[in-house]
Amino acid sequence: MWAIALLLGEICLFTACNDDKNDNTPFVEPTVTLTAGEVTTSTLEFAVKLEDADKCAYLYTESSASVPTVEEILASGKSVSASGKVLIEDLNASTSYRISAVATREEFTGEIVSIEMQTSAPDPTPVPNITLTEGSTTTNALTFNVTLTDAEKAAYICLEKSEGLTLPTAAEIISDGTVIPQAGEVTVSELNANTTYIIAVAAANKEVFSEVKSIEMTTDVLVTGPAVFDRQIVGAHYGDTHDTGYSEFYFVLADADATENNGVYTTTGAGRTMSFELYQFAPSNLDNITIPARTYRYNTNYGMSTFSPEKTFCMVNDGKGNITKIEFKAGTIEVKLVGSNYTITANLTTTTDEEFTASYSGTLNIENKAEVPEGLPQIEKDITGMNFIRALAKYYSYGVDNCILNLYDVEPTISGDSDYLLNAGHAVSLDLSTAVSEQMALQEGIYTASVDYDPGTYLPGYEKEFMGMVLPLGTYCEERNDNYESIYGFITGGTVTISKVATGYRLVLDFTTNKGHKISGTYEGKVEFTDKRSTESPKPITETAKALKLRRH
Repeated sequence: MWAIALLLGEICLFTACNDDKNDNTPFVEPTVTLTAGEVTTSTLEFAVKLEDADKCAYLYTESSASVPTVEEILASGKSVSASGKVLIEDLNASTSYRISAVATREEFTGEIVSIEMQTSAPDPTPVPNITLTEGSTTTNALTFNVTLTDAEKAAYICLEKSEGLTLPTAAEIISDGTVIPQAGEVTVSELNANTTYIIAVAAANKEVFSEVKSIEMTTDVLVTGPAVFDRQIVGAHYGDTHDTGYSEFYFVLADADATENNGVYTTTGAGRTMSFELYQFAPSNLDNITIPARTYRYNTNYGMSTFSPEKTFCMVNDGKGNITKIEFKAGTIEVKLVGSNYTITANLTTTTDEEFTASYSGTLNIENKAEVPEGLPQIEKDITGMNFIRALAKYYSYGVDNCILNLYDVEPTISGDSDYLLNAGHAVSLDLSTAVSEQMALQEGIYTASVDYDPGTYLPGYEKEFMGMVLPLGTYCEERNDNYESIYGFITGGTVTISKVATGYRLVLDFTTNKGHKISGTYEGKVEFTDKRSTESPKPITETAKALKLRRH
């Protein structure tokens, strides 16, 4: 027994000695160090450093998840066999992740090491930007250029400009507008001529919308087809510019703003102007000139109710820098006037044998630019002892009977119911007020000068501007020479004695003029009366003007 115990003691002593020998070699645990690196919206980069390890395994989860066990990391993680950088991809932006790793060496396993990293937030979606510039225009289309930045899609709308117009939102334009397939030139068609439009453009990038950008553009004026004018540019009355006895009425109409260059008016942009040169009797009221309502016909003689091609033409501006003059060789211009509103209709033939129509409705302002006529040349001598051979009278009624009695010492010229001195000779025009009579008759007695139109008086002579002429009116004497030139003596004093005789009347004239000269003469015989007592009859001043116009022609 003692021998067995001794043997067991030696065995134990031998074993203890061997255990002491193994404990002298210290145990080193495998480790791994994780260091965070660069991050993006979808990646994480970290560094792995192995110590006393053959390799490591790592596993990443969102930070909100539980920390994995060693067994889970070794079973499901990815293996890294050397120190270095590791990149994890396809991650969610703005998300916190936990990376857990375990190092191993042979059969030995280290402890779990973890770091947390967060992917970066995504960049904000860029706001789309739009640049618009005007392009070309036609009468029915507008072209604009669009530049897009950071835009996935874009659209436009085109609205006719009106007062109080409100543009849709960017979202509404993208939803309901016309798609712009790509940046560049865009044309909007089927528009109205001479109309202003608002073109509004919007763009979108995902759910981010641009500001609404807009431009204002106007289609071209339609410069073909009937011309419809809506404004007057200028208007003037120039008087008898061609010594024909008829006044020139000039005015310019347009369908757009216009400017003048060397007497010719053209629109500042696309459009048409038309100038009119019409001839008619001069206006009786120069303070409120109206164009006589007539149909004016093409002619080059500057005659009554004509239009002259000299200043009747149309200027066409196509808005592209080209200006064309349209001239006429035939046609009519109709002028109607109701109150102060004119309706003007032109139906003309151009010099290139094309039909041309134009119209205007509205007021016209006509400024008097006629030269002020000089006064009538006056008699500067006595004219006595005239023997008159013809007496022509026009019989009016204005409360008293008024008689314009013309005495001639030569045969007068008679045209219709007008009479006047055409050739060399003398005439005296008596403006008499006589007693009212059913029959046309001259009151007997001695007539004196008066402005009160009392029976038995005559109206003193004077001159008056009327319809572009200076007329002799009242009681006056006219002397005409062989050169068809007349001088006048305006009678302001003296008497005319009227008495009945077997052959008709005897008149004895004993007058003085405003210049103090004597005018005297006699007439005996028939007085040829024309009844003008109808209310429709022209006034004496109109009769005088008509007679002078006839004499000029």
